[in-house]
Amino acid sequence: MRKPKYRIALGAVALVLLLALAWAWGDRARPGAAAGAGLPVGAAAPAASGAPFPWDGLPATAAAAASAPSAEPLALERAAPLRFKADDKGRLLADAQAGHDIERLAALSTRDQALAQLRRAGQSLPPAAQRELTDLFHHHEQYAAAVANTFVPGQVPADEQEALRQLDTLHRLRVEHFGEDAAASLFGEEEAASRQLLALMRAQNDPALTLQQKAELAQAAWARKQGGAPDRR
Repeated sequence: MRKPKYRIALGAVALVLLLALAWAWGDRARPGAAAGAGLPVGAAAPAASGAPFPWDGLPATAAAAASAPSAEPLALERAAPLRFKADDKGRLLADAQAGHDIERLAALSTRDQALAQLRRAGQSLPPAAQRELTDLFHHHEQYAAAVANTFVPGQVPADEQEALRQLDTLHRLRVEHFGEDAAASLFGEEEAASRQLLALMRAQNDPALTLQQKAELAQAAWARKQGGAPDRR
């Protein structure tokens, strides 16, 4: 299954670090955001048919997305429907897809619109899951603000080491605002993919390569490992 490319208002999108040039992976509909929080905020594992573009989830891009103006009217209505689920205990299934949907909702609507959409999308959920869905949105708001206050919007890292430091900082913010278990469920696969892509970038030892070229080569190498072609956005 292909991951929606909405990344993460931060995220977050929201791919994490390697999510910007974004609590997104489908059509990219977020205005003013290079990717989420990556997503994406921000910003789940990359699809087998294509790697996430390595700069899609940089915190700096996520910060820019977090402060971007809301979408044009009806943008959310044109996007894919929100689908939140509950587990067999009636609790919200707070997985990567839920995180992407929250990021997309925050990026494509005002706060009041987002809360109204959440109420409609969660009508079929058990009461406990409905409350947890609203809580997840509020945690995402606080997380987005923290990202915006921590990183300089639009400033990409100078090298792979700086990118790794940003990813580590982003991970700490996620644990702080969502809790360790929820952060792992929402962002764990995405962060693992980001670290693997950074490792592939570091393996490119040609001094003539720019950081962007290393990112593109890493994406192509990732796609080959997954058995698919690079996802040229």
